[in-house]
This record gives sequence, C-alpha cells and structure tokens, in this order.
Amino acid sequence: MFSSLIFICILAVLVALMFFTVRKFYFVEKLSQGKKWLKNVLALGLCVLAFIVGYFTNMVYMVVIVLHFIIFDWILFFLGWILGKITKKHLKFYWAGILAVVVTIGYLSFAYWNDWNIVRTDYTVETNKTITDNKGKKLSDFRIAQITDAHIGTTFDGKGLAKYIKEINKAKPDIFVITGDLIDDDTTKEQMIDTCNSLGLIKAKYGTYYIEGNHDAAYYKDRGYSMEEFQKDLENNGVTYMKDDVKLINDSVYVIGRIDRRFKDVRKSMAELTKGLDKSKYMIVLDHQPHDFKAQADSGVDLVLCGHTHGGQLFPIGYLGVWYGSYEKSYGIEKQKNTVFEVSSGISGWGVPYKTGAVSEYVILDIK
Repeated sequence: MFSSLIFICILAVLVALMFFTVRKFYFVEKLSQGKKWLKNVLALGLCVLAFIVGYFTNMVYMVVIVLHFIIFDWILFFLGWILGKITKKHLKFYWAGILAVVVTIGYLSFAYWNDWNIVRTDYTVETNKTITDNKGKKLSDFRIAQITDAHIGTTFDGKGLAKYIKEINKAKPDIFVITGDLIDDDTTKEQMIDTCNSLGLIKAKYGTYYIEGNHDAAYYKDRGYSMEEFQKDLENNGVTYMKDDVKLINDSVYVIGRIDRRFKDVRKSMAELTKGLDKSKYMIVLDHQPHDFKAQADSGVDLVLCGHTHGGQLFPIGYLGVWYGSYEKSYGIEKQKNTVFEVSSGISGWGVPYKTGAVSEYVILDIK
C-alpha cells in the first residue's frame, strides 16, 4: 500500500513536469489559437494519454521515457537560453521540446542496444594460496565464470539464456557462479523451467553454484510456482542451491553462498559462516548485494562476488546509490585488506531493457 502510494506520487510529479514541457510545443500553441485554457487542456490531455498508454502497456517503460524526455528538455531549454543571451537573439523555445524528443529517441535506442550487447569482462587476481584439482595437483590458474541479475523476461527469456551459456562454456570455467536475481517477480513458470534447463547446459569442471537475490523470491506476485519448485528444477540441472552454505572444492577452495541481505533476520553473519574454516584454503563468497565489505574483509575471505547494482543501469543512478548508501560499490573490482571485491553490472537490465550507466556482461575471473 505504501509503495503504491509513493509510485502514484511519482507519477503525479511526472505528469506535472511533463505538462509544463508539452505546453511549450509548437503544435499545442497553434491548436490553442492563443487561448490559454485550451493550451492547458491540450497539454494535460496529452500527458494523461501518455500515462494511460503506459498503464495498458508497461508503466515502467513510460516513466523511464518521460523522465529522460523531461531532463533533456530542461537541458536543451537552458542551453538555448544561454545561447540567446550570448547571441542577443530571441530563440523560440519550442525547439527545445522537439530536440528533446529526438535526443530521447536516440539516447534510449542506444540504451536498448547496450542492454542487449552482452560483453565478456575479464579480471585476474593473484593469491599465495594453493588451489588444486580433484586429484590434488596444484593449479596455476583457477577460472570462475559469473553471471548475475538475468531477471529472466526483461531482456531475454529462459531459452534465450542458453545462447550465453554456450558462449561462456567456451571459456572452460572451473566453476560457474550465479550471484542472484536469476529470475524476477514477473518470470513465468514456463520461463523458470526453460531457465533451469538452459543452466543444465553449463560445463564447469567443479560445479555450478547459485544464490538468491532480492527479486528471485518475488516481492508481491504469485507466479504460479514456489521457490521450492525452483530449487528442485535448479538442482535437477546440476546447480548447487546455496543459502548460507559452505562447499569445499578439491579440498582447497571454499565457496560460501550467502542468503540475500533482504532476509537479514535469518541470514548468518560472516563471522558465523567462516567460523571453523581452514583459513589456509582459498575462500570465495557469493553475496548478491555489495553491502557488507568491512565484515567480509575482517573475516579474512579472499574473494567476494556480487551483483544487484546493474552498474547503475541508468546514469547517474550508480553514483547516487553509493552516495545514498544503498550499496558500497556500483561496479568493478577493488581490494580491501586482503579481500578482493568484484561487483558485476549483470547480464540484463531490470524493469526495462535499457542501460546507459553500464554494460551488460558476464564475468570471467582468473585466480593466479
């Protein structure tokens, strides 16, 4: 109820901002024939119509489009005002609205392409610890493949995921990890089953490991299947489902899969998860949200793999998220104490298939 009220307030603000933008349009001026009341009615009518279309299609899409249009209109209006002051010529400000439409279409077309253009991102980290194969032979390289935030149904469906699994298989990973939000609130049962079947194509020497994100369990909707059914389908396709679990690989690598921060009342602390572990072995933590860096570094783990942020997805959200404290890092890799933290921007977008703040990616990380 509260979240719905907030969304209604946001829509009301957007309608108001759009109204003051649209009423400057040339065709609105012409149609109103100098009648102020008619100009206001036409402008308001167009704004309401836009959001009615959004209601019957996809409101999130409409909000993103309108917000970008308003921002570009403001920027262009301001630039036009400055240019008019410099040239001492009166500029017809409705041109700002026309240019804002053109720029919005171009900008979001790029954002759509950028979301679909999934790239491989490579990282290399070094360790003094010994990692072995399943015969106890020392390895010079241990390769991790990571995907996160697929939000199945936003960019591609469950069958579409298979294409990227096959591509990742070519990198010959030792382990494959999925750091949350594989499915979304709107992912159908058919898509969920297709997703699990696609993951069954993974070829990783020492297994595939999955943790939940904040959306996997769904916030509000009954999708027609339970998390228990989802877990069973994952496990039937060779995926290890981890909820505050620790798995030991080849007696040399710990994989620690955490419950998402959304369920903070039940998830264990890092101290609890690492208690009694052999600190001479390499320790990898899978934690969906990048929000527990100090505790993770203090626990002495070697590597933490995260997602959740989408790299910001739409500029400048990534910077705002860090500034506001929603997460500690938006994207990339860094080291604190002896712990390396990596945050992926995800293989898909969330809500809309647009990305302007980051790329869509899968990660290949080599431990040397």
